[in-house]
Amino acid sequence: MKKKLILLLFTLITVAFCFAGCNNQEEIKYTITFEVNGGTTVESVTTSFLSKKPITSKKDYYFENWYYNEDFSGNPVVFPVKPTKNLTLYAKFREGIFDYTINDDDTLTITNLLNCPQNHDVVIPNTLSVNGKTYNVKNVNINSISYSWLNSLSFMDNVIVDNLYITCDNIKSIDLSKLLSIEKVKITACSNLTSVILPNTNVIPARFLTLCGSIESITIPHSVTKINKQAFAYNGKLKVVTFENNSSLKEIGERAFAASSIESINIPSSVTNLYRNAFIDCTKLKSVTLNSTTVLKLDNVFKNCSKELKISVPSDLLDAYKQNNKDFVFIEIKA
Repeated sequence: MKKKLILLLFTLITVAFCFAGCNNQEEIKYTITFEVNGGTTVESVTTSFLSKKPITSKKDYYFENWYYNEDFSGNPVVFPVKPTKNLTLYAKFREGIFDYTINDDDTLTITNLLNCPQNHDVVIPNTLSVNGKTYNVKNVNINSISYSWLNSLSFMDNVIVDNLYITCDNIKSIDLSKLLSIEKVKITACSNLTSVILPNTNVIPARFLTLCGSIESITIPHSVTKINKQAFAYNGKLKVVTFENNSSLKEIGERAFAASSIESINIPSSVTNLYRNAFIDCTKLKSVTLNSTTVLKLDNVFKNCSKELKISVPSDLLDAYKQNNKDFVFIEIKA
């Protein structure tokens, strides 16, 4: 019995030593060095197992991958990496930050933005060079822009937007002034957005700019004839809405400015139609000026606005407004 116990103990000790030896062999560490080729620095690591792909970035370039060979021959590195010797990995970049398709008419469609350094300002170009050849950018068709690195977005002349949905938490400004139309543009839930510049277009589309908690002011160009439903709805800090001189605006749609922080608004004389709930839940709205020379229908237009709301109208329409709208205080527009 004693011999069996001794034999068992010897066997266990032998297995333990073998296991420890195997572990020690597996734990051999090697140094991995990263050649970033002009990108941001990636520090060397000494490890037996590299689980995640290190990221490097370079202005106006897209980081594709790491390669084992300096000339980027062979397959790209697949992570995780378990090195068997000291390694140098080489970063490969592609010039340009746009994904695209080349059209049959020898023009180009931009279909996406590629990863860029943090706080990057992007200008959508009207021409783009691909493999030494310059193409005219025919249009932009991007289902969603939701990148944390994007600081601002603007466009060059003659770019047509067929589809653009922007929902970027960190973006600060969007300049659409050079576009001919924004009917296919949607901007939503951009919590740090403080500036949007509109083009001289005719129509502000439905749900154009919504749920952007830092936007405080917007200027409506003189060319705009219609603001569609919920165009500027649920922007909790939107306080100032300015209409350019000689405004062509005819209609302000349903819930166009719902739940904003507007305190005072001067509606152009060109307006002929205010839709129901256009300013619903604007609880801070205390002063409205209606410059139209005809009496506008106000049913539920200013629902749930401030109880202190006063509406200024032309002197010759004052009595008509008072007769048709018993729930509001009307005063004469001051000269």
